[in-house]
Amino acid sequence: MAKELPATFVCLDANILIRIVSQGQPGCESEHWDELRGMVEGSKVTLLSPQIVLMEFEKQVWNSEEDFHLQTARITESLKSVWANTWNEVRGNLKDFLEDQLGEWRTNIAGEWKKRGDEIRTWLTSHAAPVPFNQEIWFQAKQRLIEGRFPKTKNPKETEKDKSKGREWDRDNDCSIIESLVVHFAGQLDDKQLLFCTENLDDFGFKVSDKNSLDGRLQDGLPPTEIFTDLKSLLKALKDRKTIQLPTSEELQQALEREAQVAVEKEETVASSFNLRQAVVAEVARQSIPKFGVGDGIVKMMWELEQEAQRKRREEDKRRKLASQKATIQRNQDEQEKRAENLRNLHGD
Repeated sequence: MAKELPATFVCLDANILIRIVSQGQPGCESEHWDELRGMVEGSKVTLLSPQIVLMEFEKQVWNSEEDFHLQTARITESLKSVWANTWNEVRGNLKDFLEDQLGEWRTNIAGEWKKRGDEIRTWLTSHAAPVPFNQEIWFQAKQRLIEGRFPKTKNPKETEKDKSKGREWDRDNDCSIIESLVVHFAGQLDDKQLLFCTENLDDFGFKVSDKNSLDGRLQDGLPPTEIFTDLKSLLKALKDRKTIQLPTSEELQQALEREAQVAVEKEETVASSFNLRQAVVAEVARQSIPKFGVGDGIVKMMWELEQEAQRKRREEDKRRKLASQKATIQRNQDEQEKRAENLRNLHGD
C-alpha cells in the first residue's frame, strides 16, 4: 500500500526560472521543466507562484539585452590584444566578421530569452497558484529585514557589488518571498509540506546531514520545508514520494560543530559560524513553541543569544581597553627612563 503523503507544494525561485530560460547550467534542463509541468498539470503537486518571484524573473529577462550587450563589449575589448598580433591581411576581414557575428548573436539570444520568458510566464499564469504581492507582505518583509530574521551570509569572497544597494534589494526580495509563502499558508500547516527550489542555498538555509534545511528563522509560519538547488534533485524527491522531515536539534548541533571545525581549519574567527548558531537557536526555539506559546520560544532564545553576544563584546572591549592602558603606562615609563638617561648624560658631561 502506497504511503500517504502530505499535500505537496513547490515554489521556484527566480534564478531557477532563469536557468530554465538560459539552459546555461546542468540540473535545470528543458526535460526537467517539462516533467515538473506534467506533475503540476496532473495535480500531483501544487506549484506556488509568488508575484515577487515573477517580478524578479521578468526584470532579469527583459534586462537581458543590456546584459548581453555588456558581455559582447567585453569580448570585443579583449580581442584587441589578439588583433595586435594578427597578420594584417587577415585582421580586417576577420575582425569585421567576428563583430558582425557577436552583434547577431546578441540580438538573437535576447529575443530567445524574451520568447522563452513569455512562454514560462503564460504557463505559470494558467497552472500555478498565484500569491499576490500586497502591502501586508511588503510590510512584513520590511519588518523581517529590519529585525534581522533572515540568514546573514558572510562570504569571504564578497565583492563591493555584494555589499551594494542591489544586494540589499536582493535580501528584501528574499524576505518578501518568505512572507508571501507565510501569507499563502495562513497558519494552515497540518498535512502539508513545501519543496523550495533555489540556487542560493546560503540565502535561505544550510546543509544538514544529507539535506538542505530551511533556516529556522524562516521556517516559522511554513509547513516542513526542504531546499533543492536544481530541478533534477527536486524531481527526484517528488518521484521518491519523499516526506519532508525537519532537522532535529541534534542534527543542527552537529552541523554547527562541522561549521566551527571548518572555520578553525580555515583560520577564520569564531564569528564566522555565528549565522548557523543563530539558526540552531531559532530552530530549537521553534520546536519549543508548544511549551512557550507561539513566538515566545524564539523571542526568549534569541534574546538569550543576544545577551551572550553582548557579554562577549563587553569582555573583549574590556580586554582591549586594559591592553591599551598597559601599553600607555609602558610607553610613559620608557619615556621617563629615556629622559632620566638624557639628564644623567648631560650632568655627566
